[in-house]
Amino acid sequence: EWMEAYWGASKAGFVPVNINPRFVAEEIRYVLEDSDSVVLFMEDRWIDPIEEIRRDLPLLKDIIVYNAPGYSPRKHPSDPIYEDYEDFMQKNSGSKPKLGWEVRNDDLCFLMYTGGTTGWPKGVVYDNWNRAGSMRWGMFAQMMESGMPLLAGYLLKNPDFAAGMANLVENAKIPLLSPLIARTMNAIAGITSKNEGLRNILSAVLTSDQSRRLVFQYLFPYIFGQPISYALFGGHWKHVAPLPLMHGAGYESCFCWLCLAGITQIFPVPGQPFDAKEYWESVEKNRATMSTVVGDAFVIPMLEELDRATEEGRPYDLRSLTIWVSSGVRWSAHLKEKTLKYMPNAFIADAYGTTESGLANMSPVTSGMKAEEIPEHTTDVTVKLHGPHTGNHLVLDLDTGEPAKPGCKHAQFAFAGPMGLGYWKAPSKTKKDFVTIHGERYFLVGDEGYVDDKGGFHLQGRGGSYVINTGGEKVYSEEVEEKLRAYPKVRDAVVVGIPDERWGEAVTAIVELEGREKATEDEMREYCKGEMAGFKVPKHFIFHDVVRAGAGKVMRPENIEIVLKELKKK
Repeated sequence: EWMEAYWGASKAGFVPVNINPRFVAEEIRYVLEDSDSVVLFMEDRWIDPIEEIRRDLPLLKDIIVYNAPGYSPRKHPSDPIYEDYEDFMQKNSGSKPKLGWEVRNDDLCFLMYTGGTTGWPKGVVYDNWNRAGSMRWGMFAQMMESGMPLLAGYLLKNPDFAAGMANLVENAKIPLLSPLIARTMNAIAGITSKNEGLRNILSAVLTSDQSRRLVFQYLFPYIFGQPISYALFGGHWKHVAPLPLMHGAGYESCFCWLCLAGITQIFPVPGQPFDAKEYWESVEKNRATMSTVVGDAFVIPMLEELDRATEEGRPYDLRSLTIWVSSGVRWSAHLKEKTLKYMPNAFIADAYGTTESGLANMSPVTSGMKAEEIPEHTTDVTVKLHGPHTGNHLVLDLDTGEPAKPGCKHAQFAFAGPMGLGYWKAPSKTKKDFVTIHGERYFLVGDEGYVDDKGGFHLQGRGGSYVINTGGEKVYSEEVEEKLRAYPKVRDAVVVGIPDERWGEAVTAIVELEGREKATEDEMREYCKGEMAGFKVPKHFIFHDVVRAGAGKVMRPENIEIVLKELKKK
């Protein structure tokens, strides 16, 4: 239903808007009101929060309700604003509707909400050209070409990885051609893995500017995103999507594979909460070739299930899974190493991107690498890109404002290529974050770090407002602090992120109580659950005085030190 509603709206020239299903009623109201939404498609399990707010939304005219697989069905209220999805589809099925307007490339086509610096979500505006071009070619071309120097080296050096790529080619089931190419790839890897001189020569040829220009500028756009790729790969290559489609990583991975080559999308049931056993059963049953996850938050329970299955004598057959990509949160090196022990023929990769820009670069890893050899939070922007709908990213020296040079200690990543037009109803922020440098348009991601001696950008943190990245979700401290301070017993509060093995960062609150007031963690947690989405609710509450500077500024390093000391006591 989500897919049908999205594609139908897009074909008709309407503007889809994403809503995080973990939002509470007030957060949902904000997005619907801010986006000027007039029609809402929703699962029936969200009837209660919608009933709380719909009368406050005068523009909202229709609510189309459906039941998602794996959840008990609910009847919607009898109010005329509600309509059953199947009734809606039957009533409007038949011949192609005649539109009274033309859908053009420069039309607004998607309003994608992400977290805002004030804590409220902000909508990123896309037109058809930037969104469709990015999905059809841009993101995949950018990721593959940026990762090509590493992938070419792995392909020539690692026979296990070459066998995995050959298996992916063979799964395309192109008569005569697939098995021929697969055998050739295995034969070449068998020779080059033992001959360093030949490997170096072939690697230099494959990664040369001329070769990449030939592949990505002249061949790629005439094969992928075209009827020929849909005929060759559609139904043969399969992608397991455990991520919610409203999330940038889930949306972009699914639609990128769909638009690129008609790749089948597989959604584990039920969609929430995530079930690692159901995920691996979906991979095995459907012989999935690729998947997308969100860092350690997903990988830890996935590996635990693989360990458990092995111990219980029911190991999963993962030989079909060749490409495993993560985006949105840290994927620790030691977990990458362990993952590849279960999937020695695959390549796994961190994909780096944002809601405002889509996926930008890829840092691939294959079996045989030790944890200390695996790069973390590294993006090589020295690779010049040639693919359609791509752009050459930039790292800025924050001290000079000019492009950063190798060795720069204070740098910021700037994204190029297809990107949003700006923020909905936020011209000042649009002007600040979407900039033109030397005649080229860039999005200033806000991610800061340093540039190594080889030109690789190493991410260290996000500048500006304090942002906590927990399980792939962005939590802005100001929003949670504001809610905490509204509780009658609370005098002051500060929210920080502390390292967490599963979530990347755990949202943690220091709560300073009024006078002689007393409160418990459970009490505070229950209060927060009614005020904000679950992922924003602090996982730890520390009752302690908040440390501030003389001018009232929160001293976050000192507060984090307090948190760590108090947690050790527990």
